[in-house]
Amino acid sequence: MKLLRFGASGSEAPGLMDDAGVIRDLSGHLDDIDGAALDPAMLDRLRALDPSQLPAVDAGTRIGPCVGSIGKFLCIGLNYSDHAAEAGMPVPEHPILFMKANSAISGPDDMVMLPRHSRHSDWEVELGVVIGAQTGKTGGQHDHGASFSLQFSGAVVESQTGAQSHNLLGALVVPRRSAGKQ
Repeated sequence: MKLLRFGASGSEAPGLMDDAGVIRDLSGHLDDIDGAALDPAMLDRLRALDPSQLPAVDAGTRIGPCVGSIGKFLCIGLNYSDHAAEAGMPVPEHPILFMKANSAISGPDDMVMLPRHSRHSDWEVELGVVIGAQTGKTGGQHDHGASFSLQFSGAVVESQTGAQSHNLLGALVVPRRSAGKQ
């Protein structure tokens, strides 16, 4: 199941993409694609829907960031040796954890604004993990409504204002529940 948000920036509605690539409106079933929507019980209700019975969204409608009401945007850096080598840095004992501003999140086709005096920009593809439940010490339990999204991360380098990045998140891919899971 591919969940997404569509519509004007700041007014996105929840949707899903059916097997034919048509965006279907989920507004009648939930308010937004956010942490509550990623609750395992809600995901089960969404999986039970027949996409063909949901209203189709006009082709060409803007796709927004894949999730709303984002609490924290955590990133992991230098998490493999090639990345450290590319950066000319030693491989850290533990991956580096850092945060980005939620304002860096946009839709997959949204314009990325570069600072006026930037001389060079760079990009890479990342795997984003969206956790739909508050987590802490999980004791080995890892079923927290997690989903994933490919994201494009663009960074401005050699800018007088420093490096900035924008992450363009598209659809969330929600794994199917295995028959043995409750």
